[in-house]
Amino acid sequence: MQLVDIEVAVINTFIHYDTNHLESLDSGAMYSYNYKDELIAELKRKIEKLKKDYPTGLYAKESLCMFCFPGANAFSFYAKSTDKYVMRYVIAEDEDQYWVQPCSNNPVLDGADDMPF
Repeated sequence: MQLVDIEVAVINTFIHYDTNHLESLDSGAMYSYNYKDELIAELKRKIEKLKKDYPTGLYAKESLCMFCFPGANAFSFYAKSTDKYVMRYVIAEDEDQYWVQPCSNNPVLDGADDMPF
């Protein structure tokens, strides 16, 4: 499985509020110390909360991680109805697993020093 396939599956999961997009993930791979089914269960719980908090949905913007996984792709999600920042996920791979995890860094206002993202 290619990293880009995981990125597409995770992005589609969040913007469509549907974990069926994750069914294509490799069952034998590890995802942030989780097996596929554990990752799906975790994101399913997250989506249930997102549906309540942002019923009109989310959209994604791509960026790069500058801290925990330097150079890895990160995706920020915003509320469709308000353009409000909601969350950010880093999706990366190393030699023995994929990383699909929320980023705990907060964005800074435009015009600041562009850190953390």
